[in-house]
Amino acid sequence: KSQGEDGGPKTEIGALSYYIYATEFISAFGDRMWQFAIPILFLDVWADSLLPTILYTFIINLATFLLMPICGSYVDTAPRLSLMMLTIFGDNVAVFVSCGLLYCTTYVEDNDDLLWMMFYGILAVCVPGQLMVNVGTIALEKDWVPIMTEKEPHALATLSSRLRMIDLSCKFLGPTAFALFLQFLGGDSETRIRWGCGIVIGYNILTVLPECVCVLLVYRATPRLASAKCSSESAKKHASKNAFVELFNGWNTYVKHPMFLASFSFTLLYATVLSPGS
Repeated sequence: KSQGEDGGPKTEIGALSYYIYATEFISAFGDRMWQFAIPILFLDVWADSLLPTILYTFIINLATFLLMPICGSYVDTAPRLSLMMLTIFGDNVAVFVSCGLLYCTTYVEDNDDLLWMMFYGILAVCVPGQLMVNVGTIALEKDWVPIMTEKEPHALATLSSRLRMIDLSCKFLGPTAFALFLQFLGGDSETRIRWGCGIVIGYNILTVLPECVCVLLVYRATPRLASAKCSSESAKKHASKNAFVELFNGWNTYVKHPMFLASFSFTLLYATVLSPGS
């Protein structure tokens, strides 16, 4: 048997972990760059107003706050490969459409009504796009990785910690890379908007295929990922629930959890000057 770094047999997880890391990096880097780019470029479109940037950030966060319990429930029932592919392509469609609309604002700078219509269009695609991003992250980190490491429990901590490191690294690498490109390539507002949209769209075009390939390689090499998540009876019961019932049940479970007060107290920090975004 081949030997791993610790002198033991080289495991299945060791070979597949690189594909998992690549999937996480490709996804997280692109998503962080996109999340940073849209509000920043709004400042070039509406140079004399912060309202679009504030509205965009508020509505995206509010939608995530309200709808993630509903979206998260599909992680428990939807087929793993179908769900991952849906999140990848759904995220990319949202990026292409939102950046395309933002690019088009450079041609209608003098028409305020049309600019606001484009803003609403961007918002309409960014909300589901952000939900797709969150669902994909949960599916990969909280479902795929635990299933992959069922026979190697010691590998779960290693994979989880490294995926977290990749995500945190991309949190500053993505925005930093975008800002540097914009600084050197953009002169006036129109140029910055066009280059900024081009950079985000170009990155997603180049990475969507490698990301899908990595996901497929992991799925085919791990037969356990093809197994059903729950019994057919449980799935039917889950599917028959109303979306608002799912939302209520999710928040009800959260409020009754022993860690609710500690968790809620921590979230309140984001409404103060202690917020990382301040």
